[in-house]
Amino acid sequence: DYQEVNMAEKDVLKTIEAWSEQERTPAHILAGVKVRRNWVSGKEVTLKEYQAAVNGFVKGPLRGV
Repeated sequence: DYQEVNMAEKDVLKTIEAWSEQERTPAHILAGVKVRRNWVSGKEVTLKEYQAAVNGFVKGPLRGV
């Protein structure tokens, strides 16, 4: 079942760089997310965590971190 596979993928841990490639996140957005979240290269998160971080950065305020 596709929905089960999709839900299971949300619990899979991958590096933020792997999610960035899969989700086609521009490099400058990933860099901003890393600064805002204090994430280091190679950090492993779930897809849900990654998407929440990217959306929070893109839609968030433009004040200092």
